[in-house]
Amino acid sequence: MSNILSVSIIIPTLNEELYIEKCLNSVFLQSYPSNQIEIFVIDGGSLDRTKEIINRLCSSHPNLFLLENKKKIQSAAFNIGIDVFKGDILIRLDAHCFYDSRYIQYCVENHMLSDYGNVGGFCFMETGTDTNMAKVLARVSSSKFGLGGAAYRVGKVKKFTDSVPFGSFTRKTLSIVGKMNESLPRGEDNEYNSRIREVGYKILFDPRIISYYCLPLNSKLFLKKYYTNGYSIGILLRIARKSVSFRHLVPLAFLFALSVGILLSFFIAPLKFALPIFIGIYFMLNMLSAVTKFSKHELKLIPIYIYIVFLVHLYYGVGTLLGFIKGKY
Repeated sequence: MSNILSVSIIIPTLNEELYIEKCLNSVFLQSYPSNQIEIFVIDGGSLDRTKEIINRLCSSHPNLFLLENKKKIQSAAFNIGIDVFKGDILIRLDAHCFYDSRYIQYCVENHMLSDYGNVGGFCFMETGTDTNMAKVLARVSSSKFGLGGAAYRVGKVKKFTDSVPFGSFTRKTLSIVGKMNESLPRGEDNEYNSRIREVGYKILFDPRIISYYCLPLNSKLFLKKYYTNGYSIGILLRIARKSVSFRHLVPLAFLFALSVGILLSFFIAPLKFALPIFIGIYFMLNMLSAVTKFSKHELKLIPIYIYIVFLVHLYYGVGTLLGFIKGKY
């Protein structure tokens, strides 16, 4: 690179002892010059070994700093980062992930090409185990039918999009868009990206920018995650509707069609025939999605995949409905 921009990394944490060291090691091993990087881990009061691990790493990495986040939530951590960062570029990483060695390099290169509001990339799903359920959860997480067509899950080409995970922002963008909404414990990135687009900036997806997300360890935690994600979408529908895209509402539409169809089928005779057709089409599409995800040696996993996708849609849809009804966390 002809011009070296300084980069600040912020990583919110809360009880991340299982992941934080692998995350930080992937940052230490970046191709970007380490003397141009500062790293702030912003901890929300971890009660496990997270802070102990970070303090140990601080002793050998003078550009690593541990800060306190009394409000605990990630939006507050981001805002603390805005207050303290000194770099030209701010990159918000997740402690539950680790990163390709050229992650920072490609983020910076894109910002040097044009005045983008946010730049991010592709996120692979890592299971950490080799169980059948772990394999299924990984395939569901990368399924367009299962979790929608967000570029960071299925995108293969560089393009503009509505949101990217673990994004990078210029100081100019942050000064115009401002801080994150701290009334949002979750979904804050959707709302922030919406504001970026509203002021006229574009959000760039570059598939060369690669992260690896460590999935929940079992199906119960996996489904809880997507219920919570759906709940945050329901709240955003109330307070920041422009930050919600059509794909976010598909599970709610499915839940509505299914529940209303079942209820009305007791009173409207044609629905007794239409409802099984609707359910049949849904599971046929689910099956078609499944057969593209498994090799011939893994066919026994297809029924589990279909079942988990169905539950994800229900959990996300119920979460969205309850979030919209309650309107608060």
